[in-house]
Amino acid sequence: MERTSRFFLPVPLPAGKSAEAVCDALIDTVKDVPATVLKSLTWDQVPWLLQSANVLHQCGAASLEQGRRHADTLSPELRARYWVSDFIGPELPDVLALALALADIVISRSGAGTLAELTALGNPSILIPLASSAGNEQTHNAQHLERSGTAFALVKENATAERLRAAREPVIASPERRTHMAGQARSLGRPDAAAQLTTALLLLMVLTGRGRVRGAGGLSRGSAGPGCRRRTRGPR
Repeated sequence: MERTSRFFLPVPLPAGKSAEAVCDALIDTVKDVPATVLKSLTWDQVPWLLQSANVLHQCGAASLEQGRRHADTLSPELRARYWVSDFIGPELPDVLALALALADIVISRSGAGTLAELTALGNPSILIPLASSAGNEQTHNAQHLERSGTAFALVKENATAERLRAAREPVIASPERRTHMAGQARSLGRPDAAAQLTTALLLLMVLTGRGRVRGAGGLSRGSAGPGCRRRTRGPR
């Protein structure tokens, strides 16, 4: 059922009902949807996005072939502006950081790792939380960034194609708004979090007698003792 018009279309599901098979069945069936309804469906948004933006699409390994098939249906002009990959820079994280740093706006889920990257780099964003996240944490994350003025959160019934357009258009159209949102994002970011955590752990070890500091270089040795652990575990 399309959420805005309430248009209902039954879809015959294939045997096995794998995610890929169901998705292909939906794509085949949606060809018969009236054009006025089709334009409001989420998977119809890529050509619209490409009218005014270049799109880097990280879709995951399971959806890569499907993404490539969709890309092949685009006109040559739009295809030149669309790049789809399973993961951006899986072996070279700096490639992903560069892609995010160059982005004017990021449309994404709102897991903790993603938010850490977006705020460290200062990215305006449109966040669509994963509804099945543990404790609804992605919704809380997205709404926190929205209250801070750095993102739009499209939650539950608000996660529609129309709301996506309404959130994206003013941001793309206004460099001043993007600059403001980027500044708000950076104010929340902690790009030196690893260094701060290391300093806090070293200080804790000194204060509890498990090590001593040599000059400004940090911990020189640990205190020997049967209860001393050589490894620490980060927050879970």
